[in-house]
Amino acid sequence: MTTAPGVRRLLAAVLPLLAAASLSVGLLAPTSSAAPSHPQDFNVRWFVEDRYVVVTWNEPAVALDGYEVITEVDGQERSRTRLESGSLWNKVFLGFDPAGTAVRVSVRGLRGSRPGPGETLVARIGAAAPAQVQDLHAESLAAEDELRLAWAPPDGTAGSDLDYHVSLTEQSNGTGTVDYLVDRPQLEIATGGVGVTLYAEVTAISSGGYGQAIRQRVVYEDVPGPAVELNPRPRAGGFNVKWQYAHGNQATSWEVLVDGVVVPAATRPGANRFVLADVTGLETGTDYEIGVRGVNEHGAGEVLRATARTYDLPDQVDAPRVKPGVKGGGLSVRVSWTPPLDWGGGEECCYRITGHGPADRAGVPALVERWSDAPATRFDFPVGRAGKWSFQVEAKTGAGFSPISEPSRRVRAR
Repeated sequence: MTTAPGVRRLLAAVLPLLAAASLSVGLLAPTSSAAPSHPQDFNVRWFVEDRYVVVTWNEPAVALDGYEVITEVDGQERSRTRLESGSLWNKVFLGFDPAGTAVRVSVRGLRGSRPGPGETLVARIGAAAPAQVQDLHAESLAAEDELRLAWAPPDGTAGSDLDYHVSLTEQSNGTGTVDYLVDRPQLEIATGGVGVTLYAEVTAISSGGYGQAIRQRVVYEDVPGPAVELNPRPRAGGFNVKWQYAHGNQATSWEVLVDGVVVPAATRPGANRFVLADVTGLETGTDYEIGVRGVNEHGAGEVLRATARTYDLPDQVDAPRVKPGVKGGGLSVRVSWTPPLDWGGGEECCYRITGHGPADRAGVPALVERWSDAPATRFDFPVGRAGKWSFQVEAKTGAGFSPISEPSRRVRAR
């Protein structure tokens, strides 16, 4: 069998798509708003070429023993062709009847002598496949939680009897295709959640077969989806709130709620779709329900909540004890202190030690800071300048710093 160049070009474009169709779902009955049918892995595409129809199909997931193509006119069988397993197309003669004659063409798989999956189409001799549909666009129906696809019929088809094949594929992994057959240029589908992104493919179908497909990325827009992770990190009299949102979330801004009430909290972006905000002015040592929600032109989204407690600050540390550093230590002072009586409920972090030393030639006193991890209570503090030094210590938790201690006595560095 030979094929015209136009047929070969179409098969080259169509067959790779059909080979992947084992992931798709079968067509539905014509409707303007439809739900997916049960999974089916045998799909037929076709177009008329004068007195022939070129029929293509995919290889089902479960291998077949062969295929059978049957033509009928007015209920009378005209031809029956058997094809070997692995065949994916056939060019079928429609007969010598006048142009416009309707010919019923059935394509079905065979398992042994029994018929397997199949589809039937009605082609008209001499008909032409329609052109590409126009102006495909999506509209989000937030109140109905639906996505409406609409398009204009192909040029030159006003008043024609057309159906439309619509395929919707999830963008995330390129699988999960669902097919619909509708009888007008519009389709409403229930969505799977806010921000769902799909690849839409729409093809007009006439008595001349399938036209050229138009493809477009569409997004269901609605109020933003909830944050996916929330971490209110306690502070004295407030929280540092950190949350993350999922890819595709349609929030244009975010609100922070304390016990269900929106509070003023400036937000700032972090890395990897994180957002941060500081909440202040709360009572220390109190449990609060912290929530965050996204907002856009459609309204506020669902609130993600977490309960956390504000911490007290650590108690003030007593004035530290000091003595000259170890001989040969290179000008240092050994500083020791007693931990605070109460850490305020926060996790013990560390201590900040500040050394106050002699002034330089310009009269500016030396000021040096060092850190020591808790629970250590002693630190050999290098000062780098000869003379007498005094020290102060602050305890730190996630809630913040304790009041700074009173200064130690002055001691000469060694």
